[in-house]
Amino acid sequence: MDDLTADRLSQIYEKFSAGGNLGEAFKQRFNTELEEESLNQSHQIIIVAAELDPSTERIVDYLSKNDISINVLFFKVFQHGDEQFLSRALLIDPSETQTCHRRGKRQREGTVER
Repeated sequence: MDDLTADRLSQIYEKFSAGGNLGEAFKQRFNTELEEESLNQSHQIIIVAAELDPSTERIVDYLSKNDISINVLFFKVFQHGDEQFLSRALLIDPSETQTCHRRGKRQREGTVER
């Protein structure tokens, strides 16, 4: 994926979106232009689950502590009368996963955070 060009990514998007335009869809969704230079510069893994087994939690903890931006989004559905409610919670505070990502990126670029 590191060598995926902007043109190739646009082709893939067009194929799987019934002819859509990646740049236009990106701008509509995020209200900003898609900058080719920013492609493949940062990645984040989010696991969505109702529950997490201890083994997977250890893996997520290990990866997070080793500068991999990863988190788990838990969800639960509650019923109250005729209404349903959806709650969500993150395993790791999002600010911690972003801090790990920024620190890891700076270290890969040759600078050290103190």
